[in-house]
Amino acid sequence: MGTLHGHGRGNQERMTITDQLAEEAKALIGDRAEVKFLNYADVPFFNQDEEFPNPTAAVDAAFLALVAE
Repeated sequence: MGTLHGHGRGNQERMTITDQLAEEAKALIGDRAEVKFLNYADVPFFNQDEEFPNPTAAVDAAFLALVAE
């Protein structure tokens, strides 16, 4: 079974249409794959002045994407 990493969830207060569509897609996939949603709320927007060192949240998100099966 493969792992699918979905979109990030930045809005903690309510489900957006994107969240609703992602949940529907997860339901349609069922047990054919493991679906995980990454929370990108802590990943900052790209700023060339702050490119190094990489923000921890950005490194963590990149790692999760790399280790996806």
